[in-house]
Amino acid sequence: MTKPKLLFLNPPGKKVYLRDYFCSKVSQADYINHPIDFVCLSGWLKGDYDLSLIDAIVERLSSDACLTKIEHLQPEVIVGLIGSVSYPEDIAFYRRLSEKIRSRLILIGDILIDSRAERLQELSFADALLHDFSGEDLLNYLDGATGNNPTLINLTIRKNGSIHEYPIARPRGETWELPIPRHELFMN
Repeated sequence: MTKPKLLFLNPPGKKVYLRDYFCSKVSQADYINHPIDFVCLSGWLKGDYDLSLIDAIVERLSSDACLTKIEHLQPEVIVGLIGSVSYPEDIAFYRRLSEKIRSRLILIGDILIDSRAERLQELSFADALLHDFSGEDLLNYLDGATGNNPTLINLTIRKNGSIHEYPIARPRGETWELPIPRHELFMN
């Protein structure tokens, strides 16, 4: 059985934007960390999805070059970073992306934490906002957990023309485990 294609996307920008870990900023050096959001999510999603990564910041891709790469991949799902430091650029890019390719678009970033429903309303091209990358929340959403299902947390989603905010909750207990990430995706 063929696994659905899922793309992790760090969109292009005019500056070296660091948009991960719910803290966006402009890099002051040449060193760029792997987006920890994607590193963690790659562990949770690796068994169910054919994962790929486009890090347009690391690859220094223009918007056009990035869009061409995405069109070539034809992912069913795109999980994209977005940041307060690059918000206008990010919106413009994702709007262009939504006009070129129809994939489910889930965004994650610092600017999406407050006023969640209003943000998703503003970002009409997005299907969902993810508010925690450390657990199975995205996998549950993609697997179809909806409605009053208690496994659906840390998300704001668009469903049947309405916006639904699910609780933001952290795992309970003394231990926390992360499946082994797909480190080979981040070799650049």
